[in-house]
Amino acid sequence: AHHVGSLFAHMNNWQLAKDNGNEHTYVLESDGLNPALLAVPVGAIGSIVHNAPKDYDLLIINQPLFTGGKLFSRFADKDGNSIEIYEWKQEGVAGL
Repeated sequence: AHHVGSLFAHMNNWQLAKDNGNEHTYVLESDGLNPALLAVPVGAIGSIVHNAPKDYDLLIINQPLFTGGKLFSRFADKDGNSIEIYEWKQEGVAGL
């Protein structure tokens, strides 16, 4: 039930973002800004969006659980932390 509730909450936020014409929208889990669960510093999120592929639909910013994708970009955030963005090629990991 928890995963279904999260799905509908995220879908609602995505629809609101589309309806409002947002260029970028951050949708995070309730514990999404917990540094122990992020693979990047919280302050790097803006740099990540700025360096993301122009046609991106979704960026997953979490522990580096997904490996094997092609490196898209490597850059430093505003604090000098090294950040890497990879293409995501895995399927079927949503937990539903």
